[in-house]
Amino acid sequence: MSANRPVLKAVLILGLTFLAGTALGIFIGHMDAVRRRAFPPPPHAAEWGARHLDGVLDLSDAQRAQVKQILATHHARMTVTWRGARDSMRGEAELANQEIDRILTPEQRARFAKVKFLHRRRPLIPFH
Repeated sequence: MSANRPVLKAVLILGLTFLAGTALGIFIGHMDAVRRRAFPPPPHAAEWGARHLDGVLDLSDAQRAQVKQILATHHARMTVTWRGARDSMRGEAELANQEIDRILTPEQRARFAKVKFLHRRRPLIPFH
């Protein structure tokens, strides 16, 4: 039995390492999804986009300035659209919550209050 102890210990350590890595991967993936859904494009997106296109397309100074202006204009529109979509999604989720709440028993309502869609503390995430 003592000969198997190091092997058992190694298997246990390997299994725990695998579980910890899996949990960390899930957490990082979840946080990245939250970040992408919870925030609009960054304010410097037009500048970054223009630099990227300049690197790929070798733009002239005039083209670079025009691309930057085009991206800035559309970035502003996308930000407004994103805010409207976010508010619309929250409204739809709240309507869904209200409809679900109406069909639940009192005990189920108490549990649902903790996990309902778009819970105030967790933006745009439907599960806890």
